[in-house]
Amino acid sequence: MWEKLRSVNIEDKEKYVGLFRILINQLESGTYNFINYEGEDYYIINEEKRKGSKFVHIVPKELINLFQEMKEGAPDEFLGFSVLINDVRVSCFGVPCSELTKAIINKQ
Repeated sequence: MWEKLRSVNIEDKEKYVGLFRILINQLESGTYNFINYEGEDYYIINEEKRKGSKFVHIVPKELINLFQEMKEGAPDEFLGFSVLINDVRVSCFGVPCSELTKAIINKQ
């Protein structure tokens, strides 16, 4: 499973970096509503408990099957890079941490 994730090449990474930044801002300001959401080409999936934390995952639709497989196959593991904001972890499944770091460094 992890090898599949490492071989993923998501198009339009900047879009997901932008969504990641928006979620971080909403969590920091306390305005995030914790409702699962289906966008045109991505999902926002909330988990109440993974590794002792709440999680908000951004999952590109093209990776939803792999995400579900990993979620079920590794229920007590992180599913990639995440950032802790207050008491919630934010992840963007399939987007390299080097790209997501831009959302943190360039956060506006």
